Amino acid sequence: MFDLHCRTCDQAFVAGPSSFASLHHTTDGLIGYARCPTGHVNVVNFHVRVHPVEAEGSRVTAA
Repeated sequence: MFDLHCRTCDQAFVAGPSSFASLHHTTDGLIGYARCPTGHVNVVNFHVRVHPVEAEGSRVTAA
């Protein structure tokens, strides 16, 4: 079970195995397509959710 958020209808939902239309192993990690209770398809990047990576430009350095 995963706690996800639908960007289309702006509501949180719990996604189980039956909520996922498909899962794909990519070079960016595990990508899934989950349906919210109202039927909107959401792309979920599990690698980003588990291990957030900072963009090089977003790092703050002290002078």
